[in-house]
Amino acid sequence: RPDAGDALSRAANWLAGEPRSSEPLSLKSCALRQVARDPVDVERERRASAVFDRVEKACPRFFRGQSSVTEPFGSGWSRFYNGLDARLVAYGDELVLDRYRAGERVSFGPAALPPVCR
Repeated sequence: RPDAGDALSRAANWLAGEPRSSEPLSLKSCALRQVARDPVDVERERRASAVFDRVEKACPRFFRGQSSVTEPFGSGWSRFYNGLDARLVAYGDELVLDRYRAGERVSFGPAALPPVCR
């Protein structure tokens, strides 16, 4: 599809028998330019990742061996754990595991201190 002007396409579309879509498919591409990240932002992400890695290792009962990528989250950082329906968030000095499907928030206290896993 589309079959305008091409007899072979018209015949193939007729044989396929699928109804025409009311929304035309359109593909476009553009050239991407590489841009260097701000070194300060890279360092902030590295520090947040180190905290998250430490928490995951210290609290295997919560994370069950799962890890995730570190992403910006408002003014802080987060990791989403799809298999746990949870999100670990660090903003300010607070470190919180938000188990949003269970309606439970587990505070690990200040992000600079080792987590206490109960």
